[in-house]
Amino acid sequence: MHDLWHTGQGGYPWTLDEEKSRLLIRKALEAGINFFDTANVYSDGTSEEIVGRALKEFIPRDEAVIATKVQGRIRPGPNGAGLSRKVIFQEIDASLNRLGTDYVDLHQIHRRNYGTPVEETTEAPDDLVKAGKARYVGASKPQHLDDAIAALDVVLADDEIAELEAPYIPRPIAGFA
Repeated sequence: MHDLWHTGQGGYPWTLDEEKSRLLIRKALEAGINFFDTANVYSDGTSEEIVGRALKEFIPRDEAVIATKVQGRIRPGPNGAGLSRKVIFQEIDASLNRLGTDYVDLHQIHRRNYGTPVEETTEAPDDLVKAGKARYVGASKPQHLDDAIAALDVVLADDEIAELEAPYIPRPIAGFA
């Protein structure tokens, strides 16, 4: 089985080259799928490049929903990874450039970075929305929701948390195991 979203030249057995990736993206669009999720680190950014080029050719931008994530090491040096405000802002710009678009529909924190204060990690994405670089922001792992809520001093009941997490519970996709 190939991973639909980790396309590119990452050297992993689940990655696809650009030709095969484009074919898969076209078939997804023909099947009515318009949500494409990637990350700044997938295949060293190549995934974003391939997805961006294919979507630009195959579908009007306002009909595609593009999501990307930030956190992992993308370059050497102290600002080449993490979730500081500086890294979040430099990586959204790099992602937008690779995707060939001026905004993403969803920008997500990929994994928790314990070296950055959670308040900084939760405030910076909101500023991406205010800057027009992202329509929505989120976190790709449910435990990030707990971190964000704790940083905001918000108290939610268990049923409220379950309702917020429900859309992110993995479900099988027809035709894929």
